[in-house]
Amino acid sequence: GKMSVDSSYSYVIFLTIGYSLSAGLLVVINKWALVHYPYGANLTALQFSVSAFVAWFIGISGIDKVDGLETTKMWQFLPAVVMFYISVACNLKLLQHANVDTYIVVRACVPLLTMILDVKIMGAPVPANKTVLSMLIIVAAAVGYIYTD
Repeated sequence: GKMSVDSSYSYVIFLTIGYSLSAGLLVVINKWALVHYPYGANLTALQFSVSAFVAWFIGISGIDKVDGLETTKMWQFLPAVVMFYISVACNLKLLQHANVDTYIVVRACVPLLTMILDVKIMGAPVPANKTVLSMLIIVAAAVGYIYTD
């Protein structure tokens, strides 16, 4: 059914808080893991393997429906999977060599690059000037933080 504006707004806030908590915990847990096991690419592969096992278990146990592995789909998604793996491995490498604060500040610059690529590659409309200005302020603040840290 339709959600009211109030319940929809509350739901978005709930999801935003949940995502923030999840992402924040993941960064701290990964930093802790890297202190004890400093092999980021292996750690990433281990995390992906556990995720695959959990998905398989959910499907085989009947907890939820999980699509089977299809060779055609696997090859179609392989470039995205490889890029995601590289992205996660690079994030872990950054986290390994920087403190959590610096990692968060650097990651705050990702939306600007995403916006530029979205416009150039996907043909998305150029965002409003306020949006671009806001992102540039975030990048300037990140550069200032890194320069003074």
